[in-house]
Amino acid sequence: MKLITFMLAVCFPVLAFAGGLKFGLVAKSTSDHNFVDAWRGCQELAQKDGNECILLGDEGPASPHTQTFAIEQALSSGTFSALAISVTNSEFIAQSVIQSAIPILTFDSPFSQRNLHLQRAYIGTDNSAFGRDLALMAKWLKPNGGSLCIFTIDHDPNLAKRVEAVRQTLAGDIRLSPDQALRGEGGWYEAIRCPSLSQADSAQALIQLEGTLSLVDPDMIISVGHWPVENPESYRRTIAPFKDRILKGNNKLVVGVGFINDAYKQLIADDIVHGFVSIDFVEIGRVTYQRMKEAAKGKMLPPTSYTPNRFIPSPVGADQVKLAK
Repeated sequence: MKLITFMLAVCFPVLAFAGGLKFGLVAKSTSDHNFVDAWRGCQELAQKDGNECILLGDEGPASPHTQTFAIEQALSSGTFSALAISVTNSEFIAQSVIQSAIPILTFDSPFSQRNLHLQRAYIGTDNSAFGRDLALMAKWLKPNGGSLCIFTIDHDPNLAKRVEAVRQTLAGDIRLSPDQALRGEGGWYEAIRCPSLSQADSAQALIQLEGTLSLVDPDMIISVGHWPVENPESYRRTIAPFKDRILKGNNKLVVGVGFINDAYKQLIADDIVHGFVSIDFVEIGRVTYQRMKEAAKGKMLPPTSYTPNRFIPSPVGADQVKLAK
């Protein structure tokens, strides 16, 4: 909380919130740029109304224990009008909000189906649309298809929706069974030796990326999350032995990310990443604030509010990607 209090003082003028409402965003990590962006969007609109939006949680890796502590502290304080949570572990987090006297919403990551009744609304990206956008980027880069590896995390239902949409879109929207790999549909073939990540770990993703480029050599790599490029300098070192192939277009890489920083933009400019699809976390924060404010006033909420994704292709491909959408 010291971090967030400091940020509030530095990033925004000091306001008198005595007569306003207080809303909380419970992040997976307060040091994650995506959640800081969401907080900025939330606080931007809250400030205009004379209200306050506070980012709750702690720095470092995501932890349901840290989230639970932040939620319990917020609820026991009696000062919040609503909370929005990016859920790390549905069963674990559910226990901390089951007796909540204030509205509970989710953003970025919802409760699982079993605990869905605990959230008044969900705000975030449509994972199926996100997967579709990644596939559209790939189709522009390789219109005739080719060999493919998809990077994802095992046993994550949100990411599974992205992967399913990637395959469906590349296949030309023909019917595929869940988890069905592409075997020529739409001209795309998933290599048998593609990696499977056990957790959202950048170091593991880079090891898998090096092995994929060395042993599989696919025409296209689609990562439904940011793990291979989370550390841009480490990514550069990893792909250095394969840079000539990447620059010639033998291997193309499309990545799903949140926050777009200057280092990511430089990867695009250097043509060693060929496209990003970005979740607009600032907009997620804005919509989350609006829904929390409505919930605090007792209004009915739409169960889901999806925010648009952003395309960041290589500069020469911008017009074609817009046409593909």
